[in-house]
Amino acid sequence: MAVESGLLDGESAAEGADAYFRAGERVMRESSREDPDLDWYTVLFSVEEMREFARERGGDPSDRELRAERSHTLAPDDPRLCPWPPERNQRCWCASGRKYKKCCGSANAR
Repeated sequence: MAVESGLLDGESAAEGADAYFRAGERVMRESSREDPDLDWYTVLFSVEEMREFARERGGDPSDRELRAERSHTLAPDDPRLCPWPPERNQRCWCASGRKYKKCCGSANAR
């Protein structure tokens, strides 16, 4: 459903959601090195949730600006708004259920 909605494209669509999360982790690591004084967050939402948001706005769920807009509609205490990077023993931001240090935060993911 994510590929059909345009939420996964290019390499991520070919390789699956894990490739998407690995690429996201790399981007966040690079960005946080460039601007270490900023607080970084990830926002988790389902494909259906994004499709509904796009439908309400008359937009396309694959539009990156629309996805960013969706992120900014969340309240600061919304549980889908996750500080990045998670603490080593916290669950990974990718929603795999694994600890961050054993998932996207592992040395293998770098």
